[in-house]
Amino acid sequence: MFCFKIILFKLVVSYVWIKTYNFQLRYLVFSSQVTKQKDPDANQQSMLFQIDYPEIADASGVIPRHRFMSAYEQHVEPPDKRWQYLLFAAEPYETIAFKIPSREVDKDPKKLWTYWNSSSKQFFLQVSLKLLNKVGSVIKVSLTVGIHSQNTLF
Repeated sequence: MFCFKIILFKLVVSYVWIKTYNFQLRYLVFSSQVTKQKDPDANQQSMLFQIDYPEIADASGVIPRHRFMSAYEQHVEPPDKRWQYLLFAAEPYETIAFKIPSREVDKDPKKLWTYWNSSSKQFFLQVSLKLLNKVGSVIKVSLTVGIHSQNTLF
């Protein structure tokens, strides 16, 4: 209404473009759980992510996906080479990201695996990080949704 008053006072003839947007209802994640693990034989650190997606329809065929993202690809926080992001996406939920140490991921199928339980609607992902030269490093994981951040130190 304020825009129309300005147009009337200036006596400007203009066209008003109306853009319509299709808004879809999107959900935040119902619950998520991160479990820190350590292989006693190899002394290798890993994390098990469990994410609940209760609103995914069974007939839709949607399976949650994950992706690793460099700190330089994201635009939520200032880039820091010490961290990388692990993203989870599934419609109709918002994409969530976990901030994990920027170490090489062990891509062995026994150490990097996913599982989607369609009956309980839970998605599991286990990520193992390759060993560092020093012993006893701390794994720090933080959850990032949009611009909000919640830090969790293990």
